Amino acid sequence: MMIGSHLPPQSGAEQSQSASSSSQKHGGTVTVSPIPQDPPTPGHRHIYLVSQCYQPGRSHWSLWIPSLQNPLIGRVIHVRGSVIRGFAVEFKDNHKFNIEDDSELYQFTHLGEVPATSLVDSLDPRVEGDVRDDYDIAAYALELPARDSVNAPEPLDDPIWNRPHPRFERCQEWTRRLIADLVADNKLPRAAVQAMDTATSYTDERGTQFAYNRFAPPYGIQ
Repeated sequence: MMIGSHLPPQSGAEQSQSASSSSQKHGGTVTVSPIPQDPPTPGHRHIYLVSQCYQPGRSHWSLWIPSLQNPLIGRVIHVRGSVIRGFAVEFKDNHKFNIEDDSELYQFTHLGEVPATSLVDSLDPRVEGDVRDDYDIAAYALELPARDSVNAPEPLDDPIWNRPHPRFERCQEWTRRLIADLVADNKLPRAAVQAMDTATSYTDERGTQFAYNRFAPPYGIQ
């Protein structure tokens, strides 16, 4: 099933083969790189914000918690769906990003380290509604992406879908609210709020990547 939250409706799921692995972004350079493997401080775990970048298109955002035993795999926390079908929270345990696929580019934004005792890993399959720690609980408790229940969404080819929509939330807005809630609950360091603003939100046809903090009312790309 295609994850509809990360794509402007008029763009395809595959990246252009001309996209480079390091592209200029307003405010600096973003590096789309292999999965980070730096060990955390003893007794702690890393948490990342992952931007799955599409050219042209809006990135899909998720939280990524690497395993201590194998930093190439870990837990993904995100929402999947679309503004038409609606969204649902999804956890993917022991997941490995397909870094070897040139059509998929990833940016890993470090949100901080948290005590290892606050996270629970398991190799057992999940059943629906299964939560393992406070990070799962926070994701389930968070309101799903908001949508305008009165006015219809714009046509699929409207460029408004390339940026934060004033009436329809998608994965990026939901992930931002999740990070903010985790920070407020002392489950992430305060620096995570600033870090998430630098994550890639949109990539244009030329490969220029725009951080989320480049978008401001009236939601235009400057």
